[in-house]
Amino acid sequence: MIPTATTLTSELAAVRNELSRVDAKCGTLTALTGAGMLALITTLTGGKAHHDAAWWCSWFATLFLAAATITLLSVLRPRLGSTGFRRYAYMDPGQIQRLLTELHPAVVESEDLMVLSQIVNRKYLALRRAVDLTMFAAAVIALALVVGVVA
Repeated sequence: MIPTATTLTSELAAVRNELSRVDAKCGTLTALTGAGMLALITTLTGGKAHHDAAWWCSWFATLFLAAATITLLSVLRPRLGSTGFRRYAYMDPGQIQRLLTELHPAVVESEDLMVLSQIVNRKYLALRRAVDLTMFAAAVIALALVVGVVA
């Protein structure tokens, strides 16, 4: 099958779509961690006695929030492969040009595709690190709560 003249256009659209997706994921993660921290601060500064049922409910809710956060973060954590936008992330413009020329003989501009792919790739790598760090923080918060209750 011979590709159409819109090969580069469709590839650029795919990379731009990934850029929108990673930005949305970052927004979701930011809102989630902010809400979790607010709940934790509210629980710990509430001034309730440790034997108070409301405090215990808040404590368990915080543990469930941590579990939900870890679950959501495992879903948000990007699974990076070598297809789609990642195929171009480590190519130079000549390699992209040759690849797309093999698919379509027309001369195409490949620099934009390379740059956008590298941007999206860096964002996904940073998001992946942020997810890992947030999961670690949630585990430490849960441990702190357990230690605080035992003490």
